[in-house]
Amino acid sequence: MITAQHPRQFVTIQGEKIGYLTAGNPANPALIFVHGWLSHAGFWRDSLNRFSDRFYCVALDLLGFGMSDKPRDGDYSILAQAQRVIGVADALNLKTFTLMGHSMGGQVALMTARHFPQRVSKLMIMGSVVDGKVTLYLKNVYRLPLWMGYYVPLTWAVSRLLMSRFRTYKHLFLDNAMTYRKDVIPLNSPDIPMATQHGIERPAYLAFWALHACDLTPDLPHIATPTLIIVGEQDNTVPASSSKLAHQCLPNNQLVLLDPCGHTPNVEEPERYYAAVEKFLGY
Repeated sequence: MITAQHPRQFVTIQGEKIGYLTAGNPANPALIFVHGWLSHAGFWRDSLNRFSDRFYCVALDLLGFGMSDKPRDGDYSILAQAQRVIGVADALNLKTFTLMGHSMGGQVALMTARHFPQRVSKLMIMGSVVDGKVTLYLKNVYRLPLWMGYYVPLTWAVSRLLMSRFRTYKHLFLDNAMTYRKDVIPLNSPDIPMATQHGIERPAYLAFWALHACDLTPDLPHIATPTLIIVGEQDNTVPASSSKLAHQCLPNNQLVLLDPCGHTPNVEEPERYYAAVEKFLGY
């Protein structure tokens, strides 16, 4: 059973330590999960538990997040993160795998399928960044604390304290962006300290602009991998129009539009999320 306190395993890729969680039998087909911006492998803990009966599930911490290394001047480009997904798969001897990505992780998953098509047998993206665009809410609300944390790390310590202690601050920075129904994510969620941990401010700032600079629109027609697209109509982090763009341009895809739902269908609408994924995976 994967829990919030489940210990990470680690692999070193080009001198950088990458954390990951596993669940299930390594003899089963592989299913790799990639989290979004300011998130971590534990975001997928319920999915790992759900799918570990039929798949060998792996959820990784992208460089700069979770328990992976956080180099101050690391390469946080979407392509570099995609290459690390392949690095983890190589380390675990996973020749082919199904790949699921959320938000920025969806962007990483698309990039992986584009550059390593022979490795990705099926692709699933949820609330995915596609053309580098995020909502004005995310840009306007997060830009100031990130900018301040980048240049004056002490200000990020203040954000960490406020987020963990005050529901109003959590509502402003987490609920409004991540969910349509408020208070789905409890104040004591382990995802909050992971998102605001010491040392994440500089990688998060660099990763934000990396995802903003990556427009995958020209690549979409070349991604032939069977793809499931899940998106909440009321997504206030990545506009639902991004997933609809992917639906228009990917040659082999299915779109599941959840309404009402925000940026985290696996948390807000778990049964509809599981039903869509299990149907796509052939349960």
